[in-house]
Amino acid sequence: MNMQQDPASTIVFMPSRRRMASRLIINVLYVAGTSLLTLFISRSEPEDASTSLGLLLIVLIDSLFVIYCLLIVYRIVRPAPCIIITKEGVVDNASLIYRGIGLIRWSDISAVWVFTYSYSKDLMIRPSDWQRYSENMSLWLRVQRWWITKSYWSRSSYVCIPQYMLPSEAKFVRLEISTAYYQWHPHGSILFD
Repeated sequence: MNMQQDPASTIVFMPSRRRMASRLIINVLYVAGTSLLTLFISRSEPEDASTSLGLLLIVLIDSLFVIYCLLIVYRIVRPAPCIIITKEGVVDNASLIYRGIGLIRWSDISAVWVFTYSYSKDLMIRPSDWQRYSENMSLWLRVQRWWITKSYWSRSSYVCIPQYMLPSEAKFVRLEISTAYYQWHPHGSILFD
């Protein structure tokens, strides 16, 4: 596990470059495939409004995936901690690829769990007052958050840290978070499921 611990009782998790690279390859293959499909359709179909609109939609979606790929490349080239566990709380630096929402204080966390869907298991953190955290997000982070929540049902009041940004399986990171929490707050009330 790619984890560092310093004497000040801070646990730092660095993202897995291998996991991010595999996610990058999948997205690049998707963009390449849809680009080839667009090229094939544009050359074989007669020009009409519905075909042009469909091609434009594919190009726009591909553009979003290209931006997503560039953000993953940025995180691979310039690695930064994805999660930092301190006495004050959990610093999320990975939920929105480019960066996370920052420090989530222990007193504001109501639950931490692993959410499983398809082939991924993501680390979920529920702040008790989501509005306070969402107000501090920049416009770019709000757009990313909107895209993620629309893509994965309605999890807008949770911090979702994708497994490919974590150094190991999400369940092990959740275990480290719960261990650190109970070490600093023996009578705490966070739900760890």
